[in-house]
Amino acid sequence: LTYWRRVGDVGGRLRVEFSIPKMAQLNPYDNPNEDDKDNAIDAATRYVRLLFPKQQFPNIGNWIVSRIDYAWNWDVGADVAMYMSVLQQLWIGGMSRHPYPDAQGIVFKSKQRGARWVKFYDKAKQLGDGSGRGVLRFEVSNYKRVLPYMCEQWFGCKRTVGEVARPG
Repeated sequence: LTYWRRVGDVGGRLRVEFSIPKMAQLNPYDNPNEDDKDNAIDAATRYVRLLFPKQQFPNIGNWIVSRIDYAWNWDVGADVAMYMSVLQQLWIGGMSRHPYPDAQGIVFKSKQRGARWVKFYDKAKQLGDGSGRGVLRFEVSNYKRVLPYMCEQWFGCKRTVGEVARPG
């Protein structure tokens, strides 16, 4: 949670960041389903309402989105090193390539600041899981600059948590 108070004014702005798998209490290697998404949004809403009992916060599913990350995990076992070797050779137009050393991965950052990042990495390494389990994670972080376009042109929906987090 981050709260910005307006100087000399009553009120402010509250930002809530959460992970659907974490809020739904999933194993970090599992991919969430529609029920998990709904449960996570409800859990995040309950948490905010618990912290601010005197406020009348609407369900977080109706809040405006300023960033959303879409991610998927594949359990590829020992082949994760092979996948990462190939992925680290990729180039994506309009993006710069950067290493992601903590997870032996690669991050592509949009050259337009604050737009989009595309990441491929070993989720087990990122979590510090020394079991040798190879989980390839694909993640796309969509920031404030691209969300209006995505909602209007791609999804045909409102820019709310509930809308951009639903399948399709």
